Amino acid sequence: MEFAEILEQTIALLQHLAHDENGRILVWAGQSAPHATPLVDRGLATEARDLTERGLADAIIISGDYTGAPTSPEDIAIVRQHTTLPILIGSGTTPDNLPHVYAKVDGLIVGSYFKKDGRAENLVEEARVKKFTDTLRALQHAPCPQGY
Repeated sequence: MEFAEILEQTIALLQHLAHDENGRILVWAGQSAPHATPLVDRGLATEARDLTERGLADAIIISGDYTGAPTSPEDIAIVRQHTTLPILIGSGTTPDNLPHVYAKVDGLIVGSYFKKDGRAENLVEEARVKKFTDTLRALQHAPCPQGY
């Protein structure tokens, strides 16, 4: 398969999977991703500004240090100060920490919490999904904290 053909198929797939109502591909850029280590740590503030101003990102995903590790509320605050883009938590959200981050972000990516024992390699456990969604529903119906 030629490079041009691979690129064409990749673009077609992205347009099918992730686009807005105008057909534009959305880029959700990961910041401090747990699966990569940058050569130079430029800090969250610089990374957030760079993704916002030059990275063509439509949203910024902030993650903990590894799969399932909680995302620091302090990191969320730093990124929030340096971007107007939507912010999503990419790892570590649980019913226990959800009340501390829910009002500070625009979305959540939840995976390993739903799995048996919170381990990514296990199957989804219905009771864990229910506990999380019950907590989320309660927060959705609670008054919004001042300043958010």
